[in-house]
Amino acid sequence: MRLPALLCSVVALGMLSGCGGDDEVVPPTSTTGSGGSAGEDGSGGTGGSTSSSSTTGQTGPTTGGGNGGTAGAAGGAGMSGGGGEGGAIDPEVARGEYLVNVVAVCADCHTPRTATGAPDLDMYLAGAECFADADEEDPDFGCLSTRNLTNHETGLKNRSDAEIKKMFLEGERPDGSYLHPVMPYWSFGNMSDEDADAIVAYLRTVPGVEHELPPNQAPFLAPDEPAPRVDLDEVPEPDTDDSNYASAMRGRYLAAQAGVCLECHTPSTPMGTPEPRDLSMAFAGGEEFRLGLEPIFPEVIYSRNITSDETGLDGWSAEDVVRALKEGVGPTGDPVCPPMPAGPMGAYAHLTDDDALDIANYILTLPPIENELAICEMPQP
Repeated sequence: MRLPALLCSVVALGMLSGCGGDDEVVPPTSTTGSGGSAGEDGSGGTGGSTSSSSTTGQTGPTTGGGNGGTAGAAGGAGMSGGGGEGGAIDPEVARGEYLVNVVAVCADCHTPRTATGAPDLDMYLAGAECFADADEEDPDFGCLSTRNLTNHETGLKNRSDAEIKKMFLEGERPDGSYLHPVMPYWSFGNMSDEDADAIVAYLRTVPGVEHELPPNQAPFLAPDEPAPRVDLDEVPEPDTDDSNYASAMRGRYLAAQAGVCLECHTPSTPMGTPEPRDLSMAFAGGEEFRLGLEPIFPEVIYSRNITSDETGLDGWSAEDVVRALKEGVGPTGDPVCPPMPAGPMGAYAHLTDDDALDIANYILTLPPIENELAICEMPQP
């Protein structure tokens, strides 16, 4: 039994993502504004104008000072990012907002869904009860709940910055127990100190929601040891003589350290293996997602091989990859299947143009790995 693959499947079912989804997860404090200009490397940009709407915004890729503290996204909707009323938004908070809601798509796992499958915005980042269920027939087995990340006593309010970082970077809880590796701390542990601090700074601005979550059930009990951090020497690195080397290295960071591309496009290891992913097949796809979608979709959707092999993305251009990320369509115009968080309603639509291009330039440097997979074809509207 390949438990991590099973888990990723039920995780994806819970959020139609797992890597993301088609529904926007928007903080309840968001307000729509006109798009502001993007800041360099995902830092704060120019704030957009304030709107009275509170239902159509998505996380902006960059934030800055705007009217009433509202931030404008580059070419998209704006949202609040923890700035004081009428004042400029803290760039550190803005960076954390971008990482949480766009790059790492944390809200997809930590925001519960309504009966319709839409995110419950009143419970933004308040944790999801029985988010993943390995056995829906047994009420005493198989449930994994995600943590409340809001500023409430049932969430992170009473946790120090160091304790919060230790959880998402090292998988260690304040009581000394360890998180199940469905939480990709083994990958996030390689993000920069500055970005880890930014995530905490943003989480401190999230309104508190009371939500006590039940303890996890087997097989998702606390492991005896944490999963080892990904060895970056095993993550492909572009050649230094590549004309896009600097861009590709930034993309490597977003894909394998601060984001979830490596997690979702690398096959899981068998149950009992210390490392959650088989890095000899890094980015070669093959992770299984059983989403329980309508019959027009296959029962099992495999994450795509995104290496440069002919069974992967051989022949794709950087523009093709950017379009797939931000617009959710491939080179021939075919829609990208879930659970990719791509397209106009997905988190990746709000990647900055620079970040999307950096990710694309990195992906196109990945060494070819042959891995023939059935490619899901999204039904046309």
